[in-house]
Order: sequence, then C-alpha cells, then structure tokens
Amino acid sequence: MKALVIGYGSIGKRHCEVLEALVQIDEICLVTSQDVAGKVCYKNLEEVSNLDKFDYFVIATPTFLHLENLKFIDERVSGKIILCEKPLFEKKYKFT
Repeated sequence: MKALVIGYGSIGKRHCEVLEALVQIDEICLVTSQDVAGKVCYKNLEEVSNLDKFDYFVIATPTFLHLENLKFIDERVSGKIILCEKPLFEKKYKFT
C-alpha cells in the first residue's frame, strides 16, 4: 500500500512514524512545505499528479483545511481509505 500524509506538523509526523512501522505500507509521500529527507514531498495537493496511486490518505492539516482537503481527494479518487484528524471540522457545515 502507498500512503499520502497531508500535513507534517507534530501529528503528521506521528502518523508517518506509525505508517513506517507497518509492513503493509510500501511507500509514504508527504504534502508539506518542508523538505523531508528520504521522502517524496509535494508542496500542495494540486502538485500530486496521480492521487489514484495512493491507497491510504491521512489528513493532518490545520482543522480549517480539513473540508477542503477531503473534497479535493473525494472529487479525484474513490474506493480509498481516508483518515482525517480530529476535530473533523472547525464549525458546522450544511451539506446539500
């Protein structure tokens, strides 16, 4: 399985460490403004040319970006596992 961790603050780093310990995970890429040695890093989700190659997504960005990140992924891939850090959203949204 290939994983994409979106956000590389303290929680994103922790998710990355946990994923690295799993034998099922072949590759972990990051969406972060940081340069992380030994990792493929994208500055934003728009730079990820083939989102469909990832099986597992972790959204560990600031809470106010969660909905934007979820929508971006949901509009481009299906049948994937998405873990979104809590709280899910920073306010109540009305979905129609």
